[in-house]
Amino acid sequence: MRPKRKVTLSDIAQALGVSKPVVSLALNPRESSVRVGDATAQRIRDYAEKHNFRLNSNARSISSGRLLNIGYFEAKKNSNAVRLLGASSGVCDAASRNGYRVVMVKLPEHTQPEDNPIPFVFRESHLDALIVSHHGFLPKACKEAIDRSGMPVVYLNEKKRNNAIYADDLSASRTLTQYLIKNGCTKIAFFESTYRGNQARHYSSIDREKGYTQAMLAAGLTPYPKVIRSNDWRTDWELWRKEHSDIDAIVCSGDMSTLLIFQSIYQNGIRIPEDLQLASFGSTFSPYCPVPVTSMEIPFYDMGVSATEMAIQMIEQATKSQLKSKVFSMELVERESTRK
Repeated sequence: MRPKRKVTLSDIAQALGVSKPVVSLALNPRESSVRVGDATAQRIRDYAEKHNFRLNSNARSISSGRLLNIGYFEAKKNSNAVRLLGASSGVCDAASRNGYRVVMVKLPEHTQPEDNPIPFVFRESHLDALIVSHHGFLPKACKEAIDRSGMPVVYLNEKKRNNAIYADDLSASRTLTQYLIKNGCTKIAFFESTYRGNQARHYSSIDREKGYTQAMLAAGLTPYPKVIRSNDWRTDWELWRKEHSDIDAIVCSGDMSTLLIFQSIYQNGIRIPEDLQLASFGSTFSPYCPVPVTSMEIPFYDMGVSATEMAIQMIEQATKSQLKSKVFSMELVERESTRK
C-alpha cells in the first residue's frame, strides 16, 4: 500500500477558498504581525486538524532563520538525582505554546577521565538557546563550551544578576523559621546532609541557612546549624542529636535531608510533631513522608515557563544584552509535622 499523501498548505487553501499565505498565517500566528480574522483562522485550524495536517518544521526553520530548538540541560550525572519537580513541564509547555521544540540534554551517566563530557548538541550547534539547571554540578568543560557557543543561555535555579530564574530562598527560610517560632518552638536547628566532594554548596542551601540564622537572632534565639558533608551522615547526625536532645524543631534544607531524618528518628523513639516539629523546602518527598512535612513550596513549573520565555525573548530579539533575572517567592504549606 502506498502511504497516504500528506495534506499541504495549498490543499487547505484550495479546499477553503482562501490564499496559501492566509492559511500559513492562521497556522503560524507568531510568524508575522499580520492577523487573520478569528472565524477564518478557526475554520482553517479545524480543517487542518481534521485532515491531520502537520507543519513542516524544516520549512519553518528556513523561513525564520532559526532551528526552533531550545535545549533543557539538567547537569546531573546520576539518573536518580532529584529533579526540579515540574520545571521540565513548564519548559516544554511554554516552548510548545511559542512554536519551539525542547531538546533534553544530560551528562553521560558513566564517563572515564579521558571521555569528552560535553554533550554533542553543544558541539553540533543544534540549538537556538539553552536553559541550564546544574545545582552546582556543571563540569568546567561544559561551562566553557556553553560560553563559547554564543547562544542565548538562561540559568534555572541559579542565583545570578542577569539571565537567570531563581527562588528567594533567603526570605523563604526566614518565613519558615518565624513560623516555627510562632508555633512555640525555641530550640530550632537547621539540618543539611550533603556529600558533594569538592563541589561548593548550592546558593539555595547557603541562603536557607542564612535566612534561618537571621530569623533566630532577630527573635533572640540561639541558632543551631548542622551541615553534614559526609556519606556517614547517620553516625554524625545521631551523635549531634544526643548532644542537643532539647531541640524541639528542625528546619531541613531540603526534601532529601528530611528523608534522612525520618530514617533515624523513629528508631530513637522520637515522635513528630509531639516531640519534634519538622519543616522543609520543596514537595518532592515532604507531602509523602510518614508524617507529611510542612514546607515552603518552590514554584518550579512557573520558573520553567519563565526561563523558556526569557530564552525565547533573547532568541527573537537577537540580542546579546543581559536580561534582568526574575526572582520567585515561595508559599508556606502547613502539614501535620508542625500541628500539635
